[in-house]
Amino acid sequence: MMLRLSLFAALALLAACGPKKEAPPVETPEVEAPAPTHQALTGLFTANSTTAMGITGDLAVTPERITLSKGHEIDTAAAEAIPTSRLIAAGQPSFAATYVGPVGLTLELRKITATAITAGTTPQPLCGPSTPPTYVAFAYDAPITAVTMLVFSGEEAPSDTATKSQLCGTFAYGG
Repeated sequence: MMLRLSLFAALALLAACGPKKEAPPVETPEVEAPAPTHQALTGLFTANSTTAMGITGDLAVTPERITLSKGHEIDTAAAEAIPTSRLIAAGQPSFAATYVGPVGLTLELRKITATAITAGTTPQPLCGPSTPPTYVAFAYDAPITAVTMLVFSGEEAPSDTATKSQLCGTFAYGG
């Protein structure tokens, strides 16, 4: 009798451990990941190229302003990270082919919103005597040891399809 009870208890235990009915899956709402933000270039940089030394002087950059020591003060919209493979204009070379440096650099584009001349200075124009600059792109490495500033004129932002955008100057700086 004791053996039967032990056998019955073992069978009851096995039955309790048998297959169970699964609970329906809990549906979790999909949460859209926040858009990645671009950390805009900031800092002070020393003119390295002949064009930078002669036209712009040293460079000071904040997220909203570019200050050139030879007298330009340039306010900009927020920086946008762009791929180095982007063309500077339709039928033109890519940004990577335009600046001196490896393809893996960070590249950002800023729309110029206002320009001013520092009192007591007479800086050279960035795009020629009667052509205002409209966009600035920065190419730089990490950690920042070199910066290339590309200045554009025209109604459109530099892009693969732009037909009204012109590169007017390329300036190199050290970090």
